[in-house]
Amino acid sequence: MKHFDIKRFTQTFCRLMLIRQRMYIRFFIGLTLCCSLMSIFSFNPFDLEAVSADSMAVRLFPVSSFIIFVLMSILVLAGAFIISDLKHKQDRIGELVLPATNLEKFTARILGSSVVIIAVSFAAIVVGDLLQQGVNMLLHEGSHMSYLKILYKMLFREERIFDNENATFSTLFYSYIASYGFYVLGGVFFRKNAWILTTIAGFVLSIGSILLFIAYTYLIYTKTDYVVYMPEGVTTDYYGFLCIGFSLICIALAYRIFVRLQAVNNKWVNL
Repeated sequence: MKHFDIKRFTQTFCRLMLIRQRMYIRFFIGLTLCCSLMSIFSFNPFDLEAVSADSMAVRLFPVSSFIIFVLMSILVLAGAFIISDLKHKQDRIGELVLPATNLEKFTARILGSSVVIIAVSFAAIVVGDLLQQGVNMLLHEGSHMSYLKILYKMLFREERIFDNENATFSTLFYSYIASYGFYVLGGVFFRKNAWILTTIAGFVLSIGSILLFIAYTYLIYTKTDYVVYMPEGVTTDYYGFLCIGFSLICIALAYRIFVRLQAVNNKWVNL
């Protein structure tokens, strides 16, 4: 089994979905309840009077903003759970003896911690919106407002964050790619509490990088006659290449660690 086989990969991916179905269901229910309850309690559930559409839109605006923050956090942190189901010895043995190549197993886990999580998250947000509208209609004499409508206006019409010509969209997209790759690496590197340890490691590395950049800039301006400048018009492109390259390097390192996965881990990292 040296080549990537689609049929074998599909079977491996389906097996992973069966193993993680409880986790996905719990995640779906939790996010659905979180979105719906925040929307319901943004009004007074004990005040059974009707609420105007403008008032509901104003009260749901901070809820929609928080949902965006939660969704972006989930999409980034999901990479840290790439091997979260391999905590026990028997689980790792089952993964090692699985009749599939390491690349097929690793690719299935990448999709399971990215595409599947994205699909489940959007499904939970939609169901949560329908649930909160139904409850608010019962509590407030038929008054209802969709936070999906507010989200759409925030992202695509008013602030136009997700506009391909908007630099904010490009920056957020490239930042997500880099962050996801880093959390995938942290997910296979740390044995327990991968997302917490990866977050701490990222914070420490960020502070260290900033300090090194400040020291480098200080030396350049004080010890030499050189001037550091950033060419106009190519900043976003450079940032994109940097983020994509960084993510690919992290995922490649994560794969190298994954292929060395042991049934019995005697260290604090998965080496």
